[in-house]
Amino acid sequence: MKNIKYHKFIAVVAVFALSAVFLLLDDEPIYFADGAGDHRSLRTGEENEGEPTDDPTIIDQTSIDETMATSARELEDRLIGAQPETTDDNILAIHEWPAAEMSNIAEGTYSISRLNTTQTNNDNYGRVLLYVTSHMSRQHKMFLKYCWPNILARSALLQKVDVAVYLNPGEGKRKEAMDILNNTFADQNLKVYLRAKAEKQAGAKTAMYEAITSDFFSGYDWVIRLNPDVIIRDDSFLMQSMADPSVLALLINCSRRGTKVHTDFFVIKPDVLSAKAFPLTGENAELSFTRSIQESVLDNGSHRWIPDASPKSYLCRAGDGRDFYESPIVHEHFLHPEVCSVPKDIDVTSVFPDAWPLPWSRRV
Repeated sequence: MKNIKYHKFIAVVAVFALSAVFLLLDDEPIYFADGAGDHRSLRTGEENEGEPTDDPTIIDQTSIDETMATSARELEDRLIGAQPETTDDNILAIHEWPAAEMSNIAEGTYSISRLNTTQTNNDNYGRVLLYVTSHMSRQHKMFLKYCWPNILARSALLQKVDVAVYLNPGEGKRKEAMDILNNTFADQNLKVYLRAKAEKQAGAKTAMYEAITSDFFSGYDWVIRLNPDVIIRDDSFLMQSMADPSVLALLINCSRRGTKVHTDFFVIKPDVLSAKAFPLTGENAELSFTRSIQESVLDNGSHRWIPDASPKSYLCRAGDGRDFYESPIVHEHFLHPEVCSVPKDIDVTSVFPDAWPLPWSRRV
Protein backbone atom coordinates (compact mmCIF):
# COMPACT_ATOMS: atom_id res chain seq x y z
CA MET A 1 0.00 0.00 0.00
CA LYS A 2 2.82 2.37 0.88
CA ASN A 3 4.47 1.65 -2.48
CA ILE A 4 1.23 2.46 -4.34
CA LYS A 5 0.85 5.78 -2.51
CA TYR A 6 4.50 6.55 -3.16
CA HIS A 7 4.15 5.90 -6.92
CA LYS A 8 0.98 8.00 -7.08
CA PHE A 9 2.82 10.83 -5.37
CA ILE A 10 5.73 10.57 -7.83
CA ALA A 11 3.28 10.57 -10.77
CA VAL A 12 1.58 13.76 -9.54
CA VAL A 13 4.92 15.51 -9.03
CA ALA A 14 6.01 14.48 -12.53
CA VAL A 15 2.85 15.90 -14.09
CA PHE A 16 3.35 19.25 -12.35
CA ALA A 17 7.03 19.35 -13.29
CA LEU A 18 6.23 18.63 -16.95
CA SER A 19 3.61 21.36 -16.98
CA ALA A 20 6.11 23.84 -15.57
CA VAL A 21 8.67 22.92 -18.24
CA PHE A 22 6.15 23.55 -21.03
CA LEU A 23 5.23 26.91 -19.55
CA LEU A 24 8.86 27.96 -19.36
CA LEU A 25 9.73 26.84 -22.87
CA ASP A 26 6.86 28.40 -24.72
CA ASP A 27 4.88 31.62 -24.92
CA GLU A 28 1.33 31.63 -23.67
CA PRO A 29 -0.63 29.57 -26.22
CA ILE A 30 -3.10 31.38 -28.45
CA TYR A 31 -5.70 29.32 -30.23
CA PHE A 32 -6.92 30.28 -33.66
CA ALA A 33 -8.95 28.78 -36.50
CA ASP A 34 -6.83 26.97 -39.05
CA GLY A 35 -9.34 27.18 -41.87
CA ALA A 36 -10.90 23.74 -41.46
CA GLY A 37 -14.43 24.41 -40.28
CA ASP A 38 -14.73 24.78 -36.53
CA HIS A 39 -11.64 22.73 -35.86
CA ARG A 40 -9.09 24.66 -33.81
CA SER A 41 -5.41 23.93 -33.39
CA LEU A 42 -2.27 25.09 -31.64
CA ARG A 43 0.54 25.96 -34.01
CA THR A 44 4.14 26.16 -32.99
CA GLY A 45 7.17 27.25 -34.91
CA GLU A 46 10.18 29.45 -35.08
CA GLU A 47 10.44 33.22 -35.08
CA ASN A 48 7.79 34.94 -37.22
CA GLU A 49 7.57 38.40 -38.72
CA GLY A 50 3.91 39.10 -38.03
CA GLU A 51 1.89 36.44 -39.81
CA PRO A 52 1.43 33.15 -37.93
CA THR A 53 4.19 30.73 -38.89
CA ASP A 54 3.82 28.32 -41.79
CA ASP A 55 5.61 25.62 -39.83
CA PRO A 56 3.75 22.34 -40.56
CA THR A 57 3.88 21.21 -36.94
CA ILE A 58 0.23 21.15 -35.85
CA ILE A 59 -0.96 19.58 -32.63
CA ASP A 60 -4.49 18.24 -32.95
CA GLN A 61 -6.25 18.94 -29.67
CA THR A 62 -9.82 19.89 -30.51
CA SER A 63 -11.33 18.68 -27.24
CA ILE A 64 -8.63 20.39 -25.16
CA ASP A 65 -9.20 23.64 -27.03
CA GLU A 66 -12.95 23.52 -26.47
CA THR A 67 -12.46 23.00 -22.74
CA MET A 68 -9.88 25.79 -22.49
CA ALA A 69 -12.00 28.19 -24.56
CA THR A 70 -15.01 27.56 -22.33
CA SER A 71 -12.92 28.10 -19.19
CA ALA A 72 -11.45 31.29 -20.65
CA ARG A 73 -14.91 32.67 -21.45
CA GLU A 74 -16.16 31.84 -17.96
CA LEU A 75 -13.10 33.52 -16.41
CA GLU A 76 -13.59 36.57 -18.64
CA ASP A 77 -17.26 36.86 -17.62
CA ARG A 78 -16.29 36.73 -13.95
CA LEU A 79 -13.62 39.39 -14.43
CA ILE A 80 -15.93 41.72 -16.32
CA GLY A 81 -18.62 41.16 -13.73
CA ALA A 82 -16.19 42.50 -11.14
CA GLN A 83 -15.47 45.71 -13.06
CA PRO A 84 -16.98 49.04 -12.00
CA GLU A 85 -20.14 49.61 -14.05
CA THR A 86 -19.61 53.33 -14.59
CA THR A 87 -17.09 56.07 -14.00
CA ASP A 88 -18.10 58.94 -11.72
CA ASP A 89 -20.14 61.50 -13.71
CA ASN A 90 -18.19 64.42 -12.24
CA ILE A 91 -14.91 62.94 -13.47
CA LEU A 92 -16.38 62.38 -16.95
CA ALA A 93 -17.83 65.89 -17.15
CA ILE A 94 -15.69 68.02 -19.48
CA HIS A 95 -14.02 71.03 -17.87
CA GLU A 96 -12.20 73.95 -19.43
CA TRP A 97 -8.42 73.76 -19.53
CA PRO A 98 -6.94 74.70 -16.11
CA ALA A 99 -5.81 78.30 -15.76
CA ALA A 100 -2.05 78.90 -15.91
CA GLU A 101 -1.92 79.98 -12.27
CA MET A 102 -3.77 76.90 -11.04
CA SER A 103 -1.35 74.64 -9.15
CA ASN A 104 -3.70 72.04 -7.67
CA ILE A 105 -5.58 70.27 -10.45
CA ALA A 106 -8.35 67.86 -9.46
CA GLU A 107 -9.21 64.62 -11.20
CA GLY A 108 -11.46 65.23 -14.14
CA THR A 109 -11.70 65.56 -17.91
CA TYR A 110 -10.13 68.68 -19.44
CA SER A 111 -10.47 69.83 -23.01
CA ILE A 112 -9.05 72.53 -25.28
CA SER A 113 -10.30 72.96 -28.87
CA ARG A 114 -8.21 74.50 -31.62
CA LEU A 115 -9.61 72.99 -34.83
CA ASN A 116 -13.07 72.19 -36.19
CA THR A 117 -14.12 68.74 -37.41
CA THR A 118 -13.56 69.69 -41.06
CA GLN A 119 -9.93 70.46 -40.32
CA THR A 120 -9.39 67.11 -38.61
CA ASN A 121 -11.23 64.97 -41.16
CA ASN A 122 -9.28 63.12 -43.83
CA ASP A 123 -11.09 62.31 -47.09
CA ASN A 124 -9.37 58.94 -47.36
CA TYR A 125 -9.89 57.47 -43.90
CA GLY A 126 -12.09 59.84 -41.87
CA ARG A 127 -11.52 61.16 -38.36
CA VAL A 128 -8.63 59.79 -36.29
CA LEU A 129 -8.02 59.92 -32.55
CA LEU A 130 -4.52 59.57 -31.16
CA TYR A 131 -5.04 57.95 -27.75
CA VAL A 132 -2.00 58.26 -25.50
CA THR A 133 -1.72 56.67 -22.07
CA SER A 134 0.89 57.80 -19.55
CA HIS A 135 1.71 57.86 -15.86
CA MET A 136 4.12 60.68 -16.82
CA SER A 137 7.38 59.10 -15.78
CA ARG A 138 10.57 61.11 -16.33
CA GLN A 139 11.11 59.05 -19.45
CA HIS A 140 7.65 59.86 -20.83
CA LYS A 141 8.16 63.55 -20.07
CA MET A 142 11.34 63.65 -22.14
CA PHE A 143 9.78 61.84 -25.07
CA LEU A 144 6.86 64.29 -25.04
CA LYS A 145 9.09 67.35 -24.75
CA TYR A 146 11.97 66.45 -27.06
CA CYS A 147 10.67 63.79 -29.50
CA TRP A 148 6.97 64.29 -30.10
CA PRO A 149 7.15 67.79 -31.63
CA ASN A 150 9.34 66.31 -34.38
CA ILE A 151 7.16 63.19 -34.74
CA LEU A 152 4.06 65.35 -35.23
CA ALA A 153 5.77 67.70 -37.68
CA ARG A 154 7.03 64.88 -39.88
CA SER A 155 3.85 62.80 -40.01
CA ALA A 156 1.11 63.65 -42.49
CA LEU A 157 -1.17 61.28 -40.60
CA LEU A 158 -0.66 62.85 -37.17
CA GLN A 159 -1.08 66.43 -38.36
CA LYS A 160 -4.82 65.85 -38.77
CA VAL A 161 -5.68 63.94 -35.58
CA ASP A 162 -7.39 64.84 -32.36
CA VAL A 163 -5.43 63.87 -29.25
CA ALA A 164 -6.74 62.30 -26.05
CA VAL A 165 -4.44 61.46 -23.14
CA TYR A 166 -5.30 59.16 -20.26
CA LEU A 167 -3.10 60.64 -17.55
CA ASN A 168 -2.52 59.24 -14.06
CA PRO A 169 0.54 60.77 -12.38
CA GLY A 170 0.90 61.59 -8.70
CA GLU A 171 -0.97 64.69 -7.49
CA GLY A 172 2.19 66.76 -7.23
CA LYS A 173 3.04 66.08 -10.88
CA ARG A 174 -0.30 66.97 -12.44
CA LYS A 175 0.39 70.64 -13.18
CA GLU A 176 3.70 69.92 -14.91
CA ALA A 177 2.20 67.02 -16.85
CA MET A 178 -0.71 69.12 -18.12
CA ASP A 179 1.66 71.91 -19.19
CA ILE A 180 3.85 69.46 -21.12
CA LEU A 181 0.85 68.02 -22.95
CA ASN A 182 -0.50 71.47 -23.80
CA ASN A 183 2.87 72.53 -25.23
CA THR A 184 3.52 69.29 -27.13
CA PHE A 185 0.09 69.11 -28.75
CA ALA A 186 -0.22 72.87 -29.28
CA ASP A 187 -1.73 72.48 -32.78
CA GLN A 188 -4.24 69.69 -32.01
CA ASN A 189 -7.57 69.45 -30.25
CA LEU A 190 -6.57 68.04 -26.87
CA LYS A 191 -8.55 66.22 -24.22
CA VAL A 192 -6.98 64.91 -21.02
CA TYR A 193 -8.60 62.32 -18.78
CA LEU A 194 -6.82 63.09 -15.51
CA ARG A 195 -7.17 60.22 -13.08
CA ALA A 196 -5.76 59.03 -9.75
CA LYS A 197 -2.27 57.58 -9.73
CA ALA A 198 -2.11 53.92 -10.66
CA GLU A 199 0.54 51.29 -11.17
CA LYS A 200 1.89 51.12 -14.71
CA GLN A 201 0.12 47.94 -15.87
CA ALA A 202 -3.13 48.64 -14.02
CA GLY A 203 -3.23 52.16 -15.43
CA ALA A 204 -2.78 50.94 -18.99
CA LYS A 205 -5.64 48.44 -18.67
CA THR A 206 -7.93 50.96 -16.96
CA ALA A 207 -7.23 53.48 -19.73
CA MET A 208 -8.65 51.18 -22.38
CA TYR A 209 -11.45 49.78 -20.24
CA GLU A 210 -12.75 53.24 -19.33
CA ALA A 211 -12.34 54.52 -22.89
CA ILE A 212 -14.54 51.75 -24.26
CA THR A 213 -17.20 51.76 -21.54
CA SER A 214 -17.43 55.58 -21.43
CA ASP A 215 -17.40 56.12 -25.23
CA PHE A 216 -14.17 58.11 -25.47
CA PHE A 217 -13.89 56.95 -29.11
CA SER A 218 -17.36 57.96 -30.23
CA GLY A 219 -17.36 59.89 -33.52
CA TYR A 220 -13.99 58.59 -34.71
CA ASP A 221 -13.31 56.25 -37.61
CA TRP A 222 -9.90 55.14 -36.34
CA VAL A 223 -8.06 55.07 -33.01
CA ILE A 224 -4.27 55.00 -32.73
CA ARG A 225 -3.34 53.79 -29.27
CA LEU A 226 0.22 54.21 -28.01
CA ASN A 227 2.54 55.21 -25.18
CA PRO A 228 4.74 58.34 -25.36
CA ASP A 229 7.87 56.20 -25.85
CA VAL A 230 6.43 54.56 -28.97
CA ILE A 231 7.63 56.39 -32.08
CA ILE A 232 5.80 56.42 -35.41
CA ARG A 233 8.89 56.67 -37.60
CA ASP A 234 7.17 56.05 -40.94
CA ASP A 235 3.39 56.42 -41.36
CA SER A 236 3.10 55.50 -45.07
CA PHE A 237 1.90 51.92 -44.50
CA LEU A 238 -0.57 53.11 -41.87
CA MET A 239 -2.17 55.70 -44.15
CA GLN A 240 -2.33 53.34 -47.10
CA SER A 241 -4.01 50.60 -45.05
CA MET A 242 -6.42 52.92 -43.23
CA ALA A 243 -7.77 54.04 -46.62
CA ASP A 244 -8.69 50.43 -47.45
CA PRO A 245 -12.36 49.87 -46.41
CA SER A 246 -11.76 46.14 -45.89
CA VAL A 247 -9.21 46.76 -43.11
CA LEU A 248 -10.34 46.95 -39.48
CA ALA A 249 -7.02 46.91 -37.64
CA LEU A 250 -3.27 47.44 -38.06
CA LEU A 251 -1.44 45.27 -35.59
CA ILE A 252 1.94 44.07 -34.37
CA ASN A 253 2.51 40.44 -33.43
CA CYS A 254 4.82 40.21 -30.41
CA SER A 255 4.88 36.44 -30.11
CA ARG A 256 7.63 34.31 -31.59
CA ARG A 257 5.14 31.44 -31.79
CA GLY A 258 1.51 31.77 -32.74
CA THR A 259 -0.25 35.12 -32.34
CA LYS A 260 -0.15 37.63 -29.49
CA VAL A 261 -1.19 41.17 -30.42
CA HIS A 262 0.87 44.04 -29.07
CA THR A 263 -1.16 46.46 -26.90
CA ASP A 264 1.33 49.34 -26.56
CA PHE A 265 0.65 50.23 -30.18
CA PHE A 266 -2.25 49.39 -32.45
CA VAL A 267 -4.51 51.15 -34.95
CA ILE A 268 -8.11 49.99 -34.97
CA LYS A 269 -11.69 50.76 -35.88
CA PRO A 270 -13.29 51.47 -32.48
CA ASP A 271 -16.43 49.47 -33.31
CA VAL A 272 -14.53 46.19 -32.95
CA LEU A 273 -13.19 46.98 -29.47
CA SER A 274 -14.70 45.31 -26.42
CA ALA A 275 -14.26 46.12 -22.74
CA LYS A 276 -13.68 42.40 -22.23
CA ALA A 277 -10.38 42.81 -24.06
CA PHE A 278 -8.92 44.77 -21.14
CA PRO A 279 -9.93 43.18 -17.82
CA LEU A 280 -8.61 45.12 -14.85
CA THR A 281 -7.42 41.94 -13.15
CA GLY A 282 -6.28 38.54 -14.20
CA GLU A 283 -5.08 37.73 -17.69
CA ASN A 284 -2.19 39.26 -19.58
CA ALA A 285 -3.40 42.28 -21.61
CA GLU A 286 -1.99 41.02 -24.91
CA LEU A 287 -3.64 37.63 -24.54
CA SER A 288 -7.07 38.99 -23.64
CA PHE A 289 -6.89 41.59 -26.44
CA THR A 290 -5.89 38.92 -28.96
CA ARG A 291 -8.76 36.66 -27.97
CA SER A 292 -11.28 39.51 -28.02
CA ILE A 293 -10.57 40.35 -31.67
CA GLN A 294 -9.99 36.76 -32.78
CA GLU A 295 -13.32 36.22 -34.50
CA SER A 296 -14.16 39.80 -35.49
CA VAL A 297 -10.75 40.69 -36.93
CA LEU A 298 -8.07 37.99 -37.01
CA ASP A 299 -10.02 34.98 -38.26
CA ASN A 300 -11.59 36.81 -41.18
CA GLY A 301 -8.37 38.51 -42.27
CA SER A 302 -9.62 42.07 -41.83
CA HIS A 303 -6.32 43.10 -40.23
CA ARG A 304 -2.87 43.92 -41.54
CA TRP A 305 0.36 43.10 -39.74
CA ILE A 306 2.60 46.18 -39.78
CA PRO A 307 5.69 45.10 -41.76
CA ASP A 308 9.00 44.80 -39.90
CA ALA A 309 7.47 45.98 -36.63
CA SER A 310 7.33 42.69 -34.73
CA PRO A 311 10.15 42.29 -32.18
CA LYS A 312 13.10 40.03 -32.85
CA SER A 313 13.84 39.82 -29.14
CA TYR A 314 11.74 38.23 -26.41
CA LEU A 315 10.48 41.65 -25.27
CA CYS A 316 6.97 42.60 -26.34
CA ARG A 317 8.07 45.93 -27.85
CA ALA A 318 7.47 47.18 -31.35
CA GLY A 319 10.62 46.89 -33.44
CA ASP A 320 12.76 45.60 -30.60
CA GLY A 321 15.94 43.91 -31.80
CA ARG A 322 15.76 45.67 -35.18
CA ASP A 323 17.71 48.56 -36.60
CA PHE A 324 15.95 51.86 -35.93
CA TYR A 325 15.47 52.51 -39.66
CA GLU A 326 14.09 49.02 -40.31
CA SER A 327 10.86 49.30 -38.32
CA PRO A 328 8.16 51.91 -39.04
CA ILE A 329 7.07 51.73 -35.38
CA VAL A 330 9.74 51.83 -32.67
CA HIS A 331 9.10 51.31 -28.95
CA GLU A 332 12.30 52.30 -27.20
CA HIS A 333 13.58 53.62 -23.89
CA PHE A 334 16.24 55.83 -25.46
CA LEU A 335 16.20 59.21 -27.19
CA HIS A 336 17.19 58.68 -30.80
CA PRO A 337 19.02 61.72 -32.23
CA GLU A 338 17.23 61.33 -35.55
CA VAL A 339 13.89 62.05 -33.90
CA CYS A 340 14.56 63.70 -30.55
CA SER A 341 15.94 67.24 -30.31
CA VAL A 342 17.46 67.70 -26.86
CA PRO A 343 18.86 71.17 -26.03
CA LYS A 344 22.59 71.11 -25.35
CA ASP A 345 22.14 72.49 -21.84
CA ILE A 346 19.75 69.66 -20.85
CA ASP A 347 21.32 66.67 -19.11
CA VAL A 348 19.31 63.52 -19.77
CA THR A 349 21.86 61.02 -18.46
CA SER A 350 20.01 60.49 -15.18
CA VAL A 351 17.05 59.15 -17.19
CA PHE A 352 18.86 57.77 -20.23
CA PRO A 353 22.37 56.88 -19.00
CA ASP A 354 23.44 55.19 -22.24
CA ALA A 355 23.73 56.73 -25.67
CA TRP A 356 21.73 55.32 -28.58
CA PRO A 357 22.03 52.75 -29.96
CA LEU A 358 22.67 49.79 -27.68
CA PRO A 359 22.70 46.13 -28.66
CA TRP A 360 19.14 44.89 -28.19
CA SER A 361 20.30 42.37 -25.59
CA ARG A 362 21.30 45.27 -23.29
CA ARG A 363 18.13 47.29 -23.66
CA VAL A 364 15.89 47.58 -20.61
